Amino acid sequence: MKLRFYLLIFTILASVSFFDPGNRIEGPIGKALFYLSVMTCLVVALKDGISLRSARYPRWAYAFIICGIAVSMLMASAFHMQTITQSIVTTMPYMLAYLMFFVLMRFDIPTERLIKAYIALAACASVIYFINLATMPFNIFGRPMFDADDARGILRLPLVFVEFFPVILFYAINRWLLDGKFKWMLLAGGTSLMIVLSVIRQVIGLSALLGLWFILKRANIKIKIGIIALVVAFGLFVLPRIPMYQAMVELTEKQADENEEEENIRITAWRYYTYDHQTNELSTVLGNGMPALGVSRWGIIMDAETMEQGVLWVDVGWAGFYWLFGAFSTIGLLALMFTAILRRKPPQEQFLTYSLIFYFVTSFASGPPVIYWQIIDIMVVLYMVYRKKDSVTESGTQQITSTSNNTAYAGDRPHYPQL
Repeated sequence: MKLRFYLLIFTILASVSFFDPGNRIEGPIGKALFYLSVMTCLVVALKDGISLRSARYPRWAYAFIICGIAVSMLMASAFHMQTITQSIVTTMPYMLAYLMFFVLMRFDIPTERLIKAYIALAACASVIYFINLATMPFNIFGRPMFDADDARGILRLPLVFVEFFPVILFYAINRWLLDGKFKWMLLAGGTSLMIVLSVIRQVIGLSALLGLWFILKRANIKIKIGIIALVVAFGLFVLPRIPMYQAMVELTEKQADENEEEENIRITAWRYYTYDHQTNELSTVLGNGMPALGVSRWGIIMDAETMEQGVLWVDVGWAGFYWLFGAFSTIGLLALMFTAILRRKPPQEQFLTYSLIFYFVTSFASGPPVIYWQIIDIMVVLYMVYRKKDSVTESGTQQITSTSNNTAYAGDRPHYPQL
């Protein structure tokens, strides 16, 4: 079990080039480490992993995803100026990232252990954020930022593992709702701070809305009224006085004014990838495949065209995923996510529903399904929903259950203690 866990952590770190110290690992070295780690995971999973025969998840949906990505490689070579070798190489990170769901199901790592790893990795990312902030404009980790963006009130620095923080926030809220311990409020507060410092508006807004919804659904009427009153008062009297909030509002208004004269760039990108730039009728079903940007002739053309028009598939995740990998893969991923969202969960796993809703919504205007290190996080959350609950007895789960006076979950509607 320890070997599988450490292999997973190594793979997650390899997907972000181990934070890329000195801008030395990202590129071929980082890709090679990522490929090696996932292939090792696959070998261990096939050799020593548990059987998936009794695991309950929509296998057809997962098969649609993997087969759709595989077929898209052929589409790229059949209809575009790209060799099959170039198509395989450029698609490999995404294929391997989606194969991590299979790896995780075979590894059967307990949920609580994964969450502790998430918290540790997020803590490392937070430390690295502040180190880069202190050494601006020459980042110690990642690419140097000579032209820092401060249009949102503070410097916009990359926050590695930004997609982890909402999951940890919902987890902290979940644990606080169950046992009421102050440490979970501290964890939620620290996580919220880093989400705000990311200055990514949709991450901040959606995390706040889903976190508030989570709390209000479980609170009694008095607590609901009190929380709503506090939120309204904060929004009316405190928030407008915060410089960062004022800068974000001004930026949003400026972009809205620009959109009155020109179409919003993300709407343009959605049309570009869903309809305007389809190769033929077959590509609308099977996808266009992944261009080898800057390498193949098609990749060079696509790179120049999308940069010139500002229509990047990482800005419109669902549309980009559909354009790259086709309708079958898109249907498969949606089915896998919605089945997980709607699936009944024990009280200690309710945070997974909010995490998946977060990924689903943010994928309309950002790139979780088409950024391979964020794909792994989606696969981890999906795994935590679908894993066999009776295969490993988790001490953390037992503790939560006994503390909150809940009986063992047996398919009943989950009950939280009233706040």
